[in-house]
Amino acid sequence: MEHLAGRPMGDLLDHFGLTDKDLLFLDEPPGHLKGIAFKVDEGHERKWITVIIEQTPSLINLQREWPVHIIRHAKVLQIFEGSRMF
Repeated sequence: MEHLAGRPMGDLLDHFGLTDKDLLFLDEPPGHLKGIAFKVDEGHERKWITVIIEQTPSLINLQREWPVHIIRHAKVLQIFEGSRMF
């Protein structure tokens, strides 16, 4: 997964076959999207993956709604196994 750091979030979504319904948005303060978490299958288990993304004005939304076409362009900074909160 580390090979996806520095790439657009869309590459990561495609890699795991994710849609917007699979994503948990992590925004702190509220409305300022900083990360995205999702679950993936690994063998007989599901595990959380948390992705930290680069901050841009397009990721600020006080209604806390981020269309997937905007998310796809966000730059992946870090990828963690397990859930991480800010």
